[in-house]
Amino acid sequence: MVLEEKKAKKARKHGAEAPFVLGVLYDTGLPMGNTADFNKKFNGRGFSIDARYRGFKPLRVGGSFSYIDFQEKRDSTFEYGNATLGGMQVRETAASTLTGYVGVAWDKGKRVIPYLRVGIGPSRVWRRVDVGVSRFISESWHFAVVPELGVELPLRRCMILIAARYNFIAAGGDTPTQSFMNFSAGVGFE
Repeated sequence: MVLEEKKAKKARKHGAEAPFVLGVLYDTGLPMGNTADFNKKFNGRGFSIDARYRGFKPLRVGGSFSYIDFQEKRDSTFEYGNATLGGMQVRETAASTLTGYVGVAWDKGKRVIPYLRVGIGPSRVWRRVDVGVSRFISESWHFAVVPELGVELPLRRCMILIAARYNFIAAGGDTPTQSFMNFSAGVGFE
């Protein structure tokens, strides 16, 4: 056991990469399509937790959990069933997505490693509208497809992660198709 630890320490010292990376990223979001019809504002309220396995070079596999929350306050009308309500509204859309993914990385240069990956999995969408003292909430589960383009910037025992993700969440229940872009930056630990 001690011999294996010494080998691993020596490999890290000479620049060999660990096969597993756990990343924590700060996410910002740009609503698009139906999501932008409901919430128009760019926001910075999101995060991702990412696990990557790099042992199948150049292929990468892993999983990710992400959460994003769009919220805004505006004066407009809102249709609910057969009624139309008007006034100051607080609108919120929150999406939690759990994806498994496969991708490819081009790690020839070692200083900057670009990658492309596609994730699929379930997504929970929660939408709320507050009008005066009334609150209307819908919550439903959907299927999500999440293509991502990013770079890994390796450091000594960690790496900087920068990514752009397009989130397509299929329609389901009372919730229409949702789509938005995430722009993410964070740290990955080997």
